[in-house]
Formats: sequence, C-alpha cells, structure tokens
Amino acid sequence: MIGPAHVALLPSLRGRCAWRFAPNRHAMLGEVTDASFEAPVLPDAVALLADMPEARLARGQVGTVVDLLDPSTVLVEFSDDHGCARVAVPCSSAALLVLDYALDVSTPQTGAGFSGAL
Repeated sequence: MIGPAHVALLPSLRGRCAWRFAPNRHAMLGEVTDASFEAPVLPDAVALLADMPEARLARGQVGTVVDLLDPSTVLVEFSDDHGCARVAVPCSSAALLVLDYALDVSTPQTGAGFSGAL
C-alpha cells in the first residue's frame, strides 16, 4: 500500500493522486458551502453530506435521485457493487451534494486505458 511517505518518491503522481493521501478524506465533504448548493433533479448522482445510521449509510456514499417528493426532499436510491438497489431513502436536498460527471472535452485526456475516441 502506498502511503504519505511514498508521495515524495512518486512526483508524477503528486498532482493527480495526492488527494488519496489526504490525512482525513472523510472531512473533505465538510468543506461544502451554501454558495455551492445546487438542488438535485432527476436523475442526478448525489453524495450524502451526513451519516444516515438508520439506513446504514455513511457520509460520502453516492446514490441516484429517483423521485422528487417535494421541493426540499428527494428519494435517493443507493446500490450495491453489482448495481442492485440496496436501499431507497428520502433525503433533504440540503443534505446532498450534486455530483458533476460531465467530461470536459476541451482538456486532452491521456493515460493508460484512454482510447482517444469520444
């Protein structure tokens, strides 16, 4: 396993992967401010900003918005590693971070496994 001491040995990884070696990755979602709030809509991918122990979900878990229950509440479905629905729970829009998975085609993509075709 690569640890913080190895980052200095791998300068090519420092810019791209240094986030993996952050001392407290769990705290990264605490940096979200109201200024960056975007209300989730169908079918947004969202991350939890707080633990939901009653549903056995931890902060940072990613789910999909499957229904708009009211202006401030959405139904989010969380799946297992095989894509099977594990649990669907109502969540306050304020307790979710909308994730943006749009590919920026203006930036050249390189690296292992990239074919270059879009």
